[in-house]
Amino acid sequence: DAGWTFSVESPGPAIPERDRQRIFEPWQRGWGERRSRGVGLGLAIVRQVVERHGGHVGVTSPEPTANRFFFTLPAK
Repeated sequence: DAGWTFSVESPGPAIPERDRQRIFEPWQRGWGERRSRGVGLGLAIVRQVVERHGGHVGVTSPEPTANRFFFTLPAK
C-alpha cells in the first residue's frame, strides 16, 4: 500500500515476540523497565494517535540488543 513508514531503533534487550503487542497497551511496560521512570502510557498514546490517522504501530527486534519501533501512515 502507498504510505509512509517511520522507525527508530533503540538499544536494549530484545522485546520477546509474545510481548510486542502488549507494550502498546495502557499501563504496560517492558519486563526490564522496572527501574525506569514513566508509567507505561507513552506507546499507548502513540498507538492511539497513529490509529486515528489510519496507520498502525509495531516493534521488531532485528538483533538481540536492539528494538525497532515503527509506525505507518497512509499517503493522502
